[in-house]
Amino acid sequence: MTFFALLLKLSFITGGTPPATAADQPRSRYLMGTLLTIEAPTEAASAAFKTVADIESWMSTYKEDSELSTLNAASGTGPVSVSDPLWNVLMEARKYWRLSKGAFDPAYKSEGGFNRIQFDEDNQTVSLPKGLRIDLGGIGKGWALDRAAETLRARGITTARLDFGGQILVFSPSLRRNYRLVEIADPACHRRPLSTGRSIFCKPAETLHLANGSIATAGTIERPDHIVDPKTGKPVKNTGSISVTAPTATAADAWSTAVFAGGLENLPTEKSICALEIKNAAAVWHGDCSNTRRKL
Repeated sequence: MTFFALLLKLSFITGGTPPATAADQPRSRYLMGTLLTIEAPTEAASAAFKTVADIESWMSTYKEDSELSTLNAASGTGPVSVSDPLWNVLMEARKYWRLSKGAFDPAYKSEGGFNRIQFDEDNQTVSLPKGLRIDLGGIGKGWALDRAAETLRARGITTARLDFGGQILVFSPSLRRNYRLVEIADPACHRRPLSTGRSIFCKPAETLHLANGSIATAGTIERPDHIVDPKTGKPVKNTGSISVTAPTATAADAWSTAVFAGGLENLPTEKSICALEIKNAAAVWHGDCSNTRRKL
């Protein structure tokens, strides 16, 4: 998958908390191919933006001189030493590749996929077979969101909201008083809004609440062939969408990709992982949704 190719059309409204102060008003920057909006004090938000910009500099496959592009260009040449940040995100990618039994595969464009990559943990090197390419588009945005949240927390921020092209991450000290209502767009609604492309006449397919954690959505309405099933190598024909909530943005990003590409049987049974399937104008909940399903 290319960066940020997932259908992430989530709108965001506040519920349960007073309006943000002037110092906490959302700020936005265009990073990693999409818009990142952070609701936090100016100085902390600026530091978080820099964190994501630094990640983009070595993770983007659109930058020929990025570390990931350099690694891909070295496929077939033997072991390549990689930096700690790239190594860490590759280890996360390998974890979700294993947990999803291959439904999440950052090397899906290459024959044989992620299974053919050799990782040397003692020397922190990566060996790519000739012609194999890694693309972290199914996990990179979530991983960057988690690092941005770490930057905010390190500066004493206890409550924040980050919206990265539709994938949302929030954290707050209280589960009962601080929460956000998240509207999940109906994937059948093709009309664009005034701000992000969605028409004001399009009603949300479902609404949930989120106090601590992240939600990511995968779908193919606007780009029908961009999500590929790694097991078949063919585009997924699902016309609905899958939204996954998880404790971390990395997990939400990876699982939304895995479940949409490989089916709901790939959804983990662990607590705090919830999937919302929108298909044929119907909303169906799967997994542990007790903390996210909207309480009327």
